[in-house]
Amino acid sequence: LNTVERFYRGLVKRVDFVNQQETARSEINNWTREKTFGKIPAIIPQGTISAATRMVIVNALYLKAKWENTFDARITTRLPFFVSDEGTV
Repeated sequence: LNTVERFYRGLVKRVDFVNQQETARSEINNWTREKTFGKIPAIIPQGTISAATRMVIVNALYLKAKWENTFDARITTRLPFFVSDEGTV
């Protein structure tokens, strides 16, 4: 645990996956929401964590920068973005 915190600047937190799955999921999602300034409001879907879960590793990256090569707005269109085989946004 110390190695993760010291060398990788990771946060290691103990949670109760057996009795508190929803609380653990909420804590993970809150961390992700905070670290991405709300860009990723929830990274762990409901029902993903169970009593059999032993560890969850989450990584989030938020980068606010200008593109080296910007998109040409004239050739950019709105199309569905596939979030799964069944769903689009």
